[in-house]
Amino acid sequence: MSAPATPDPGRAYAPAHSHGAGHLNISLFNLAAIGLLIAMAGITLAYVIEATIKPPAPHPTSAFEAPFRATTVGGVELIIPKLWFRDSLRTEGSFTDQTSLTIWVKFNQVAPARPVDATFMPLSSAQPSAYLLDRVYLRQFQAAQVQGPSGLVGKPLVQEDGFQHETVWYDPLSPRPFVAKCMDAISDNVPARCMRTIQGKESLAVTFEFDFADLANWRAFDSVMTPYLTAIGAL
Repeated sequence: MSAPATPDPGRAYAPAHSHGAGHLNISLFNLAAIGLLIAMAGITLAYVIEATIKPPAPHPTSAFEAPFRATTVGGVELIIPKLWFRDSLRTEGSFTDQTSLTIWVKFNQVAPARPVDATFMPLSSAQPSAYLLDRVYLRQFQAAQVQGPSGLVGKPLVQEDGFQHETVWYDPLSPRPFVAKCMDAISDNVPARCMRTIQGKESLAVTFEFDFADLANWRAFDSVMTPYLTAIGAL
């Protein structure tokens, strides 16, 4: 029977627990990496939630500033900031029979800016709303009267002759009344819209389009729009 082998004192031996320490180090690294990923995911989720909940920044009011584009409508030259144009193609011609803008305005100092679309055309193409009140709308009124913005009378138009689902709102006390015609909302996503046409400079007509919610500001409407129209040469 042979004797047990005698350890060689010149040979190095690794400690019995060396492999366990390596596994432990790897596990700690994995845990640290997982923790970092979780932290990064949490930060990303926080940004997403903030972006979803935080309301968008209010739109600024329109500024009369360069670059400008000159265009002539109905014989009247208008100098208009390019950013106001609704259709970029309209900025390329010097003469046109119609041009459309979007002007952001504040009807009072505490409310956010609201968009008002303004279309310019020859007066022969669009009669002022006050003119139409006496000569067209009065003959088309239904007997009913609807409730709406304080100070205005709302009269639905008869459901014929292209006046379906439309209501005319007017100030009955003024010799030069505010008049707007509003169409009912098409769906929950498309609000009711109103139109108001006024006479501009010389043979120019201006038709405003705006949400029905802004009809509540009817007393301030013309005075708010006047500086914008004056600046571009429409009044």
